[in-house]
Amino acid sequence: MNKIKLLILLFLIFFVNAYSQVITGKIHMGNNSDIPDRLISLFQKQLEIFPQEKIYVHTDKPYYISGEKIWFRAHLANAMNHEPVSVSRYVYVELFSPVDTVVTRVKIRHEEGAYHGYLSIPEDAPEGNYTIRAYTAFMQNLDEDYFFTKTVYIGNPQADKKNQKLKSGDDFDVSFYPEGGSLMQGTFCKLAFKAMKSNGQSANISGMIYDQTGKEIKEFKSEHLGMGSFPFLAEKSKTYYAICKNDKGKTKRFDLPTAVDYGYALSVNRVKDKMYVSVLKPAEATQNDELYLLAHTRGMVHFADRWHHGKNHLIQQEQFPSGVLHLILFDSGSNPVSERLVFINNQDQAQVSYLPDQENYNIRSLVKNRVTLTDSGGQPLAGSFSVAVTSDREVKPDSTSNILTELLLTSDLRGNIENPAYYFQNTTSSALTLDLLMCTQGWRRYNIAELAQGRLSKPTIPIEIAPRKISGIVKNDLLRTPAKDIEVAIYSLKHNFFEKT
Repeated sequence: MNKIKLLILLFLIFFVNAYSQVITGKIHMGNNSDIPDRLISLFQKQLEIFPQEKIYVHTDKPYYISGEKIWFRAHLANAMNHEPVSVSRYVYVELFSPVDTVVTRVKIRHEEGAYHGYLSIPEDAPEGNYTIRAYTAFMQNLDEDYFFTKTVYIGNPQADKKNQKLKSGDDFDVSFYPEGGSLMQGTFCKLAFKAMKSNGQSANISGMIYDQTGKEIKEFKSEHLGMGSFPFLAEKSKTYYAICKNDKGKTKRFDLPTAVDYGYALSVNRVKDKMYVSVLKPAEATQNDELYLLAHTRGMVHFADRWHHGKNHLIQQEQFPSGVLHLILFDSGSNPVSERLVFINNQDQAQVSYLPDQENYNIRSLVKNRVTLTDSGGQPLAGSFSVAVTSDREVKPDSTSNILTELLLTSDLRGNIENPAYYFQNTTSSALTLDLLMCTQGWRRYNIAELAQGRLSKPTIPIEIAPRKISGIVKNDLLRTPAKDIEVAIYSLKHNFFEKT
């Protein structure tokens, strides 16, 4: 009996020690055979320790006149499964001018089952493209790339058009992105690129690749919004550069990434609804390291398996939820050695139909509406809706973005994405260019390298649950030292509030 008690005591000590390691974000490495299970466990614990939010802001119009109000509703969702959440007490919504200064800012509380309100546009607001930005206090644990942003145009009929100066937009920059992260010496690799103007917009370019001797190697040009790709064979002991020209005739030189003689790179080939994942390595390399392939969508792991050299991994798209699928190749030390993003679009979203009770109405008559919401299989769902009613003669609906593009695409990638709705057209062209986007934008909601080593990310800013507090110091006039026993009155005329402390 004493032996049994001793075994139970030892087990409890081991369990408490292991649990404390999880809580502190430190988990020790196990045997190599345990790596897939350990990685899956780490991803699950990361989601538990640091859940994240996404915001989509529905505005009543895509463009405005100075002096108007921008009415909006903010939809707050869990970043993993996109279910509505309202744990955060406030949503912050800001309007930035064309020169990136804050024009107005509001703090919206969750009321009547929704975050809703308006931004006032000043009467003297100059014409131009303004940016709406929205976030919660908890979202500030990530960088601003994951805040919601939307561009709206504001016109001013009183503006002096003669004094408005437009930027030339001649300058541009080109970045090259080898598929999987690295060029392999002596192996054909897919080399994607993206050209951007100094104002953050895309630039159409053409160019030529040269080796270090100045020999012409390959001609290329952008295919969609400054993006493009081409197969490239980097030879041993050679370096390469590109001479690029934009549509205004300006030319610039850019160095290509240096090819490596050791390493691995994930490559994906799509054939209809199937994806074949392969691992490239340098032509003369003989390495045959133990590798592991993991796939996740928004932190939810779908599989983690040991990689079998010489074989392709087949992925059936219908097995995964729609969104950005992140493929990661790990070595035996759980270090990521290659990554590849792939977009999955399975048409598995909710179906919404809207029907008014009449086709024509009299002025100020009541409009009754019927909204039907079902899943992809036709089964009824419950939902929360926002509706904007505008004049067809005065307002054209925004066709460049919507809640679907925001939640599935824009919110999970870094940087500005122009016209995200284009990638959801379900055409061959949109699918090809969407894959270019996957090769040139990055998923970085969690630090994968740190996560795989057991060092989990933890938020430093808590979820804002309690009402905001007002605090301050009353100082003496002469000595400027804090005064004692001073009565302070707090009041708000707008909300008929008065309080003393």
